[in-house]
Amino acid sequence: MADTEDTTRQVNVREKWPHEALDFTPWLGNNLDLLGKALGLKLGLIQTEAPVGGPPYSCDILARETEKDKPVAIENQLEWTDHSHLAQTLIYTAGLDARITIWVATEFRHEFAEVLNWLNKWTSDEIEFYGVKVAVTKTGDSFNEPSFHKVVWPGGWSKDDTLPPVPPPSPRRQQFDNFFQPLTREMLHRRFADGATQYYDFTGRFFRSRFDKDIGYAASFWESGAWVSLHVHTWDSIERNNRIFDTLKKAQTEIEEGIDAEWKWSRFERNYFFTVNLRRDGAIDDPPDKLDEIRAWMIDHLPKLKGTFDPRIEKILQEIPPAQETKG
Repeated sequence: MADTEDTTRQVNVREKWPHEALDFTPWLGNNLDLLGKALGLKLGLIQTEAPVGGPPYSCDILARETEKDKPVAIENQLEWTDHSHLAQTLIYTAGLDARITIWVATEFRHEFAEVLNWLNKWTSDEIEFYGVKVAVTKTGDSFNEPSFHKVVWPGGWSKDDTLPPVPPPSPRRQQFDNFFQPLTREMLHRRFADGATQYYDFTGRFFRSRFDKDIGYAASFWESGAWVSLHVHTWDSIERNNRIFDTLKKAQTEIEEGIDAEWKWSRFERNYFFTVNLRRDGAIDDPPDKLDEIRAWMIDHLPKLKGTFDPRIEKILQEIPPAQETKG
């Protein structure tokens, strides 16, 4: 029997690239030949984090297909495809006048692959959309060369390589969706953020910060209460995470004086993560009039939390150099 230490196994891509922007994007910019080989394209790097319009929009990678002489927009996502990255992909395609667009993710949901396939069918023949899965394997303790596998390409798509269509929501999930949909619409109307991401357990909504993908604000129900929260998840460095938290904590008294609410500060060092939360009584099973009151409270306090923390965190990030420490 072969030694188990020599077994090749697939691992989470975050083991190789803890941070999407700081680790994966620069790596891919230097290894476009691997991506191009999987797609039959000749890709040359023009720029990483290419600005599109004004902040906060920047395309992960702007490249050029050298044989076809076409600009290429590449959007990276080290997780399952979602609505916000679909929107970003289309924004970068239009903003950069890309003739080829490549969306790289770890898994493609059926619905998002279908969108790219539809775009290939109905847009000009000069415009091409690709959906690509990235995977990482290790043999023993050593990483192997990462692999790319096309899921969508001009002229076809592989349904077998997509996650199944999302089933209709359960009654419980629909209950949360009915609560959060008006809140999300209102926050988008107020230009609070560019989009909302659903919690993995669907009990809340997360709005990304304008200046960092790993920082954002959330509204949720948990632990028998209704909450609005600051979330900071620095995948790259626990030291960096702690410095942000500790600097904010020094100003805790001043910060809390600005908003009259029940506060809770929580740090989860093992997960490179911390939250600062405002709580009030409330539950998803409350009567409709109480739920309307809770929603109004969340809509009122999300901007207050963002106005309190955004300037402070942006200043802290400017004073902290990019982290070199990685998990491993």
